[in-house]
Amino acid sequence: PWIENDLSDTLNLAPYSYTAAWNPGNLASNATDSVTVSVTNVDAGDAVAVGLSSIGSNAANFDLFGHAIAAGSVRVFLTNRTGGTIDVPSGTLRVRAWR
Repeated sequence: PWIENDLSDTLNLAPYSYTAAWNPGNLASNATDSVTVSVTNVDAGDAVAVGLSSIGSNAANFDLFGHAIAAGSVRVFLTNRTGGTIDVPSGTLRVRAWR
């Protein structure tokens, strides 16, 4: 449900979340790695936002996104857009999903 007030309109949704370590490893230029994670209460088609701490200041050189692919499952994709091979270090993967 939408909440309207004098300052802004906001969508009042409680997100489902997942946090764990992920080590994508070596990625050639334009290569993609993916991982499927369990997110309680998520359904296929729910909205998803993802973050990976280890790409940090280099984030503009990666495509990072997720899709709710089935009940309880989100697939996260990381594509290297740096123009060369890079070893992506292990970092904290954060996934949030909303219905």
